[in-house]
Amino acid sequence: MSGCGDADVEPGWCGADDVHVWQVGLDVSCDQLDVLAGYLSTEERDRADRSRNPRDRVRIIAARGWLRHLLGGYVDNHPRDLAFTRDEHGKPRLAGKSGEWLRFNASHSDGAALYAVARGRGVGVDLERVRDDFPVHDVARRFFPQAEQEELWALPRTQQVRAFFDAWTRKEAYLKAIGIGLRGLAVADVDVSQWSLQSIDAGPEYSAALVVARSRTAACHRVCYHTSLALRARPLAGVG
Repeated sequence: MSGCGDADVEPGWCGADDVHVWQVGLDVSCDQLDVLAGYLSTEERDRADRSRNPRDRVRIIAARGWLRHLLGGYVDNHPRDLAFTRDEHGKPRLAGKSGEWLRFNASHSDGAALYAVARGRGVGVDLERVRDDFPVHDVARRFFPQAEQEELWALPRTQQVRAFFDAWTRKEAYLKAIGIGLRGLAVADVDVSQWSLQSIDAGPEYSAALVVARSRTAACHRVCYHTSLALRARPLAGVG
């Protein structure tokens, strides 16, 4: 995976063999929140306002606002003007011609969000905060096949929590990429002839994974991983 981004970069052209991954923080400043909230639709703002926890409300607005800001940069449109629809699997897409080529996926956990953008290729991403108090054994017994459980329990206890979240994010990223829900699918069930799966270093507090549809014309793809996204208020079309 190549780190193609520097600090204070903005989204731009995504080549056919490129996958852009962006990690951003959701605990934004008041000024940033004002800008991001201004991007949202009425329905999105109402959804955020239903949250009774002020911090959760900020994070909901930031997660959706960052997504709109990011996608607007790729399609050269104001974030507020973007319209979304869903494909046959229920995955969100941009409406109109942009939705015919732009593929994206998003995940957020606690105070961080991860976005993946590709051109004409299915993509899935998952981000989870690693929590020592998470009921790893109960969830693994419910969703992991027996062989995978045995591999997990064979590890030293100090490694089991991290190993669980690493496996979980790979599963979630794959299932989001193909557009189905979590059904106890083993990582071994990934069709490696059709999909490329890799872990992402999102920092010591998080586990993350990316899944990308393999290209029919290229032997590999390049992942550009950005940990900084510039936020500048953009004028509406035809204004200024």
